[in-house]
Amino acid sequence: MHILQNASNSNQENATENNSQKITDNTIQAKQGNKPPIQTKEGQKPPIQAKQQVVQRTQGSSPNNGGGDEARIKQNVSQLTGTDVTQAKVHYNSSKPAQFKAEGIAQGNNIHLAPGKTQHLGHELTHVAQQQEGRVAPTTQANNGASINNDPKLEKEADDIGAKAHQMSASNPMQLKTSDNASQGAGASAIVQKKGSTPLMPEIVESVTDALSTPPPIHLHTFQQRIIHLVNAYDNSTDGRPSEQARLLQQMLDIVSNYHYGRIEQGLGHSREALQLIHYFKSVLRAEMVTVGGQERRLNDYTKDNDAPYKQMTDEGMLWKHESYEHNTENIGKTGKAYFEHLSEMNRDSMTEEIKDNDLDTQEWFPQFVKRAQTALSSAVVNHYTTESRAEAMLAGGGMKSKMMLEKDLATFKHNTSIYDDLGLANSGFVFFFIESPNAPLRGTRFSQDSENQDDKAARISIPIGESGLLQHGWLMLSDFAQREYPDIMTTSKDDKHASTLPTRKQEHLEKKPSFDKQVRHFQGGLAPLTMEEMESTMDMSQNKRQAYTAVTPQVKGDSDSKQVYTNSDTGKKLEVPDRIFNNILVGNDIIPGIATRAGLEVARIMQVNPALGAQLSKLDGDALMLFMLKDLFRPQAMIPNQVIIGRGNIQVAD
Repeated sequence: MHILQNASNSNQENATENNSQKITDNTIQAKQGNKPPIQTKEGQKPPIQAKQQVVQRTQGSSPNNGGGDEARIKQNVSQLTGTDVTQAKVHYNSSKPAQFKAEGIAQGNNIHLAPGKTQHLGHELTHVAQQQEGRVAPTTQANNGASINNDPKLEKEADDIGAKAHQMSASNPMQLKTSDNASQGAGASAIVQKKGSTPLMPEIVESVTDALSTPPPIHLHTFQQRIIHLVNAYDNSTDGRPSEQARLLQQMLDIVSNYHYGRIEQGLGHSREALQLIHYFKSVLRAEMVTVGGQERRLNDYTKDNDAPYKQMTDEGMLWKHESYEHNTENIGKTGKAYFEHLSEMNRDSMTEEIKDNDLDTQEWFPQFVKRAQTALSSAVVNHYTTESRAEAMLAGGGMKSKMMLEKDLATFKHNTSIYDDLGLANSGFVFFFIESPNAPLRGTRFSQDSENQDDKAARISIPIGESGLLQHGWLMLSDFAQREYPDIMTTSKDDKHASTLPTRKQEHLEKKPSFDKQVRHFQGGLAPLTMEEMESTMDMSQNKRQAYTAVTPQVKGDSDSKQVYTNSDTGKKLEVPDRIFNNILVGNDIIPGIATRAGLEVARIMQVNPALGAQLSKLDGDALMLFMLKDLFRPQAMIPNQVIIGRGNIQVAD
């Protein structure tokens, strides 16, 4: 039988836990003698049933500590099961079996035999193989809380193989094939390595070639062809869900095990070459299960609740961990949502300090402006631009889902997540929105176009900000980190009106609005060039990682030089204010008061260099004020974790 505890004893066990999710770590299997059943302390739980008959081996072959019989029996069990158990550690004369009213127990890679019970070594070694193959699940619980398996089928199999292993003479060791992936274990990262990047078929074909030197008998040929057929289907599957991939792999592993042990139960046995092939197949499939299981575990971990996507950002995001970033996770001493809440607090604190330094609270216009701004923002909406067909698909699929949720739930999907977002920020656990006025026109964006369906209409998902979950669980960037492209604010020669344009569209702006040619505000991002050493470090990176690194590194190295520059070309006045990475972040309840306060500070800064325009801006109210904040000053991108439920009323389609 089996008992589950916390420590891990083998890579194969780790692979099983992480991928099939069918068993718990470190099952103990106990070989019991004619002892009465044990009742657990928890009276409602079933007792451990003692095995009434034990295998009696022939006289004269009792193994001993480190003796030749132990090595022989390990070798024989390895050949009979196709699983290498030669590294199992045997503890003779152990008191541990008595704790479970047993004569021998197998836990991970350790075997404990009670005094005088060495005849059970083959039985327990078979249990080690069963555990490595992932075929052991708990069926009851001992009085110490440990889970136990007493599956009679596994016990009979251990009896049969154990008895045969004791009776067999020593033979040449079978060459056991291993895989690089199989040694990764539970802690192996599956972020970069994806199913499909390396097809299984070449390894399967190599296994057949290595194992079989002559044409196989019909039963082995049929088994071999069945596995090859399933592997080919697996390699060509377009279903990207790790859960589905794990299901297919488990199906193949079950077929291998059923063929393997089915012939043993029938007394037919296997040739040496057949055992070699079985072991090779298991090795390849288990290694792939490690990879797929790591992917599935990652998706589950980073989507399990509203805080999990923040943890993904600090775990995987290049920017937040970068050694050149002054406020990285190590220096702040926080990770997950707490880290971003800290950056948001730093942002709010810097605003408070600026208000105090400039005595803005004593100026009548400033608190009134901030109050009006908060009121206006409270009626804002979050808009997600898409196409009509995609919006309908979201509605039918239960709502809007982040890229991580899509990977987990859908066989195939499309997304607009950039490499910078995916690797630089690692924010693929969030759904993206713009914050806009409820009266904002349905504009065309790159997200509202479908290259495969030119007739698909532009659409958007629109949700009142207070109902979206943003203020409870989300965060925002005042400007997209990928470009850090704040709009330039422009005015006329009379300083009586304002307009804005993105720096990349400035020439287009001047052609359309030639009178607005006087620059008032411009963001100057600090960018430090890569050193030769940093450039050389990218040589071993994947193309995508290199692209993210060469964007993030100059950004974090130049962070202290990033600033907003306010000018008046008529008077020569100039004001420079630091605008660092943390100044771009607001989280949860900080969002509305943070945007409103920052808007007030922007007007105050403009007022210092251009009093006339500043006075005009300080009087803005209602929709005009909202448009000024959300189009002219900033282009906020809001992010809501995991999933947003929508209804028909949230979908707006262009005429």
